[in-house]
Amino acid sequence: MPRQAYRFDGNEPVNYAIALGTLAALMLVIVLVTRYGPLVTGLRHRRAEARASALDQYLLEHYEQTIVPLAYVGAVFIAISTLHLDAADRHFLRAVATIVAAWAAVRIGLGVFRLALAGYVARSGGANVRAFTPFVSVLAWGFAVVFVLDELGFHVSTIVAGLGIGGVAVALAAQALLKDWFGYLAIVSDRPFELGQFVQIGPDYIGTVDAIGVRSIRMRSLSGEEVTIPNSDVATSRLRNYTRMQERRILFTFAVSHGTPGARLAAIPALARAAIEAQPLVRFDRSHWLSISEAGFVFENVYYLLSPEYNLYMDVQHAINLALLAALRENEIELAGPPSTVSVP
Repeated sequence: MPRQAYRFDGNEPVNYAIALGTLAALMLVIVLVTRYGPLVTGLRHRRAEARASALDQYLLEHYEQTIVPLAYVGAVFIAISTLHLDAADRHFLRAVATIVAAWAAVRIGLGVFRLALAGYVARSGGANVRAFTPFVSVLAWGFAVVFVLDELGFHVSTIVAGLGIGGVAVALAAQALLKDWFGYLAIVSDRPFELGQFVQIGPDYIGTVDAIGVRSIRMRSLSGEEVTIPNSDVATSRLRNYTRMQERRILFTFAVSHGTPGARLAAIPALARAAIEAQPLVRFDRSHWLSISEAGFVFENVYYLLSPEYNLYMDVQHAINLALLAALRENEIELAGPPSTVSVP
């Protein structure tokens, strides 16, 4: 009668030897690839020489902190799978595999998100969008926990319902804060302005943007004081960004007296055009006799200043006014207006 082979937990010694051999071989392969693999070696050389790009840093970080640990866990699973396992052991391994897979998926997903966020920050000139990261991290890990519990056989519907009720209560308690936070999301996604730009928010606030926070923005007004505006107000207000202007359209009027002869009235648009075109960075558009008022004949003039600078606009308009006044006086054309009496003591 043949001798019965010794078994432990349903496996013979040869089965354990095969499992250990498989594990040792896989561990050796992982160590060799980790230390001497051409891709990893090249990435480490670029990092040591400070030549690594953001993508290189991402690949190396997740290779060392996610892929390598995941490979070791996978080696253990492959080795164990060579053994004869009962239903309870297989259920346990399946639970562990689910947890590890969820952990790896969240780690890799958050890494891709941070890489994309870094690229967006670089393209947008340093826009303040890093406050997205904690929210996305909490959301990702929360979904992972719910997924793992559902895979392990727990009834997550009650948990999700409880979280929903709790979320509604928190939302009602922090309604103003959430409105400001969603206003922040609208600002950083639409980018109607950036730091250092000169803007007008609504009819009351005009100045330079100093900071964009999660709850509010801070502006430096024309008079020098700092103004704090909640993000919810910014997101729902009419906004003008003067920094992004390419040119300014200028409209101004003047009136001449009712006694001006018709021939001189006909010459006024040419005089206004000459005064405007004599200035630098100016494109003349039109000059017309607009209307008749109680004070005199009103002329409307339009030109474009080929610069967004407000101080330059005022300098140009000042020069146009002086040139126009000189031209009108030279042609004996009087400006409209009530007579004035100057008393000399």
